Amino acid sequence: MMRAFQHLDENQLRSLWQHLHYKKYTSNVRIFEEGDDADHFYVIYSGSVSARAKRVKPQLQLESQEIQSPSQSKRKSAFQDGITETTIGVMHISETCGEAVGGGTRKAACVTEQPTELLVLDKKGFEKTFKIFISKRKEEKVKSLTKNFKCFHNWSHEDVHKISDFCREATFDAGSTIVKQGEPANAMYFLESGLCNVFRSISMYSDDGKKVEICDVLVTRLASSELFGEAALLECSDATGIANGGVFCSSIKADTRVKCLTLTKLDYPLWVKYNSHNTLKEIAIVYPADERLLQFHLDKLRKQKEDQRKGFGNQLKL
Repeated sequence: MMRAFQHLDENQLRSLWQHLHYKKYTSNVRIFEEGDDADHFYVIYSGSVSARAKRVKPQLQLESQEIQSPSQSKRKSAFQDGITETTIGVMHISETCGEAVGGGTRKAACVTEQPTELLVLDKKGFEKTFKIFISKRKEEKVKSLTKNFKCFHNWSHEDVHKISDFCREATFDAGSTIVKQGEPANAMYFLESGLCNVFRSISMYSDDGKKVEICDVLVTRLASSELFGEAALLECSDATGIANGGVFCSSIKADTRVKCLTLTKLDYPLWVKYNSHNTLKEIAIVYPADERLLQFHLDKLRKQKEDQRKGFGNQLKL
């Protein structure tokens, strides 16, 4: 069964099926734009789609504000020239987009990354079916966030309820890479169940300036009720709390099947809106620098060799 429908019973699935519409898209088709009315809900049947948000280069935005001419066209032109579009996430088979249907305007554009098939619910069908069905799951998310993650312990139920609207569910099979070292820090993850390993790839530069991979070090293990990705978002946030760059400093791989709730950097300002930016700073885990990890790794290898040598010596005595 598709992940989006796994919480529905047979009767709910039958009701939902009566309202779904099938649509097929080629690659690089813009399904909706940032600022459009949120009037449809989408389930990815095949292919993948990306969420893309507009960003304005600060210096060009300032130039557009400083134009003194009363001509609106000149201001508009200066603004448009400074607009760039950033991919903030990619959704794949059985994932959904457009959950805010009926709740205002789109905060990002949605674009097909490859030939894609979608199951579509209009606003009326969504309110009759999926909106009712997912309300139960939403309460489960609120309960999970409040009970299992200390950063939400002092939040009001209303605020947790609001932020849960933007927490997407994600499942990873054992052995899969959840985040990769060096990739853009585009989300933080709330680990609902499963175990993860945190790895750091240690590298150095040779005399001729080439980057040389030394080793991969197991930094730590993460279990349910822990979160990751928060430090990377904090490091690349400005005074408004908007993530604007930054990369993950370690890779995180699923050791068992893992279930997470994710909050993307596009939704990160909501954290500031509903709660203190400092709350996350207080619980953020900052892992050791490469130098300390490398020294720890070398010490561990040295101890293993000493233990082997001692074991071999004891065998000789016998």
